[in-house]
This record gives sequence, C-alpha cells and structure tokens, in this order.
Amino acid sequence: MSHAWRRPWRAARDRIVLTALRAAGRRAARPLRGTHRLPGLGGAVRIAFDEHAVPHIEATCESDLVRAQGFVQGLDRPFQMDLLRTALAGRLASWFGDRPTDQGPLAVWGGAHVLSDVDLMFRVLGLETAATASLPMHAPATRALLEAFAEGVNAAWCPGAPRGRSLEHRLLRRRPGRWTAVDSLLVAKGMALGLGFAWRSTPVFAAIAKRLEDAPEHWRQLMPRDPGPDTATLLRALVDLGGALEGFLPGPTAAVGSNAVLVGAARSTSGSPLVGSDPHLELSIPGVWHLASLATPEVGAVGASLVGLPGIVIGRTRHVAWGLTNAMLDDGDLWREQVDTAGERYRLDSAWQPLPSTSLVIERRGVGPRVVRVRRTHRGPLLTDAFPHYAGAPCSLRLVLHEPAAELDAFVGLLHAKTVDDALTAFDGFGSPAQNLVIADTAGDAAYRMVGRVPLRAEGHVPGLPLDGTTRASDWRGFVPRDEVPAARIAPDAVFVTANDPIVGPPYPYHLSHLYEPDHRARRLRERLEPLERVAA
Repeated sequence: MSHAWRRPWRAARDRIVLTALRAAGRRAARPLRGTHRLPGLGGAVRIAFDEHAVPHIEATCESDLVRAQGFVQGLDRPFQMDLLRTALAGRLASWFGDRPTDQGPLAVWGGAHVLSDVDLMFRVLGLETAATASLPMHAPATRALLEAFAEGVNAAWCPGAPRGRSLEHRLLRRRPGRWTAVDSLLVAKGMALGLGFAWRSTPVFAAIAKRLEDAPEHWRQLMPRDPGPDTATLLRALVDLGGALEGFLPGPTAAVGSNAVLVGAARSTSGSPLVGSDPHLELSIPGVWHLASLATPEVGAVGASLVGLPGIVIGRTRHVAWGLTNAMLDDGDLWREQVDTAGERYRLDSAWQPLPSTSLVIERRGVGPRVVRVRRTHRGPLLTDAFPHYAGAPCSLRLVLHEPAAELDAFVGLLHAKTVDDALTAFDGFGSPAQNLVIADTAGDAAYRMVGRVPLRAEGHVPGLPLDGTTRASDWRGFVPRDEVPAARIAPDAVFVTANDPIVGPPYPYHLSHLYEPDHRARRLRERLEPLERVAA
C-alpha cells in the first residue's frame, strides 16, 4: 500500500505525455498554408500538397525549384535528415553517449559493443571524406543547385520556421546544425555503402574458405562465376543446413530486392515504351524516399528522391522515364596485409613501406572523447583498425565509393534530357553505387546500361576472398572502360527485365559480381510479360 499513491500520478503523467505527443504530431503533420518568405528566391514559388501529402512545386527557375524542394524536405523529415548525416559522419555517440549497442551486420568483424564502435566504423570507412572530395568533381551548375537545396533546408530549420523543431529534436534538447552541400553527397555515399557488399561479405567468405583445404580451388566450386545446374543442386542441398550456417556466420539477413521492367514501344498498348521501377530497400520509418512533382517552364519531373538529395532519383520528365535496380557489383576488395611487430610498416614487393596513421577523435556525450589510431596503406584504411574485437589479420580496404565522382550530375542531367542518349550521357561521371538503368523517351527509343565504375582486377583474382597485400600485382588496374560496361538498345518488340540477377554471362571478360540475387523474380516477370502481345501500364 505504501506505493499506491504513485499509481494515479503515473496515470496522470502518462496522459500528459500522450497529450503532448499527440499535439506535437498534429503540429508536424498539418499542411502548410498561406504565404511564407524563403530567403534567396528569385521569383514566386507555388507548393501544393495533394491528398497523399506529395508536394507539387512550381517555380520560374531551377534554383528556386530545388530551394523549395529542400524547404519541403526540411519541414517533412528534419530529424531523419539530421540523424542520417550524424550517423554516416560517425558522430552518434556525441548525441547519445557511449551506450551499448547491438552488433548487427558488424558481427562479422567482431561486433560493435558500444555506440562509439559504430562511429569508429563510419569514420574509418571515410564516407564524409569521400563526400567532401566529390563536391569539386561536380559541374558548377550542380554545385549551385546543391547549395540552393541546402539553403532551403536551413530555412525550414531556422527559428520561426512554420513547424519549428521536430518532436525528436525537442525531446533530445537539440537543434539541427546547418545542412550543407556535402551533407547531400554524404547521403549518396551512405546509399552506396548500404547497397555494397564487399566489405561485409569478404570476412564471411574468408571464414568459410579458412575451413576448406586448398581454399581457392574449393572456393571456385562453391562460388562459381557462371552458376549452372550443378550449382542449383548444391544450393538445394544446403537449404537443410540453414540453421547451422546461421550459427556459423554471424549477422542478420534481410530479404530485399528491386525490379525494373522496360517494354518496347511495339509491345505496349499505348505505342510508347513502358518503364516500371520497383525499388525494394529495407523498410524504415520514415522511409528513405521522398516523393515530389517538380516543374519550371523548362523542367517537369515527378518521382522519388532520396531524403537529403535534390531532384528526382527514379521517375519521369516530359521527355524520358527511367528506373533503377542495384547492379549487385563486387564494389570493393580487402587485402590481407603483413605488418611489422611495431605496427609502423607494411610489406610490399619485398620491401617495408611506411604505414602512416591518423588519430580519430570520437566525441562521446557524458564522457571524454575516444581517440583511436587508424593506419592506411596505399590502397586504403586498415579496416581492422575500426574493429578492436576482430581477431583476424590486418586488412586494408578499397571501395569504389572512396573515389571522387560526380553522382549528382547524373540526376541533374536527367531533368534536362530530351532523349535516351542525353540521359545516358548524364551518367558518364557516375561512380557508385553501380545501378542497372532502364530508360525510354517519348520518341520510342529505349535502352539499358549498367552505370557506375567497375574495378578492373588482376588476372587470377578469386572473387570473395581477401587478396595478397604483399604485392602490387594484386592492386586494381583502374576501372573497366565505359564502352565495355554492359549496355544494350532495347528493340521495339522486346521486353527487358532486371531484378538484381546477372545481366551478362560468358564470354563477358570482366568480373562484375558473385553476389547476385536468385533469378526467380526476373524469371517470373518474363513468364508473365513475354507471352503478351500488348502490355498495358
């Protein structure tokens, strides 16, 4: 009975909290009304929200258009944007302290035990550094649009903005810092990391190979470059071992996959090509996509952008329509390095080379900073320095996303493309993540192209396993020439499908991936579409 008096108080407290949450939710969800002053606009902008809360933005110029798009995203998704850039930059512990965390996909590297372990991983992976290096690679017009988008976001976050601080920011007693052009590129690099597999899969495959005698030979049997009927038999036999394999290979799995379909003009009921794009990323609340309709006298586009990016990533304009699926590219490699006992040099071509290092300072709320020394070879960081609980040999990492590139030029170019060829040219500077692009125009032309840089690897490369770091002979030779990356014109009477499955087979000369999804989705789409004389949208 001594605690009975607390029960009414707790019930009242809970009602107060729920009422406050409901009020905050209504405030965040209410539509914008009236006229608002947005600094930097060159003319009037009209924003109308439809019944699905999708913004339809009309402006007199492209700069005003993306400034307003940034303003709307900043109002709709403030906490998501702020948290995303904080995580990708490796600064979560500065928000939440060094609290324990689930291992998640980091289990293959010995796990992340506390939040600063996660920060350390992202700092070593170097996404923010790669984003900063990529900004000057973009065309001046793209950089100007990135700045305009950032100014729109910041206008939504300034004191006195229509919706004020988000509920999450108020609960954490935080105000978001200024959004920058680099933050948008950081989001793009984060998507490239999430859609890549090499840095996560290689330690798993290495653990398997370590238990096999004559690992390369047995590994090629287990993971053939060109799967055939024997592989299907092997995989069926492995189904019963699922539970045992889950125990042997730590880390969660997720069933995700994307589908895209292109139907030639002669096969559609409208007489124009059809493009269908069904991107299946992992579910989150809120989602990673932000739908919008964007219009100026010169530009008209509708579709989905990634939260934090201007323009449209998947969608259509007045002239072209396009879709994307993940190409499942083997986008990186690990090199097993030989390091001296002092940890100051690494062996390369029979000589010892200096192993430069930097000190990373990870701020942690409520406790002092954590300082970690991270070393680099000429290939990239020693990824194993990011995982103090990993017991394996030191491994350096190189990813395509580390290379400075102009990914956002592609999506700005799409807004202005009049033809399929214009759209394909827009992707010439695209680096990562590698994507299967399907595109068609109003003239009836249609095409497929894998966009993104493909590493050009040395002869004898064994996919999925760490490389010998003691020789430059194992280094990348650059990237596959653009005109030798998979591409095709789609005939007017054809149906083309891509669903994370292999696009090319023998005799294609370059290694693309050993990490494709099973082809059941692609086969099912072909089975349903190819018998049809005419396909309707």
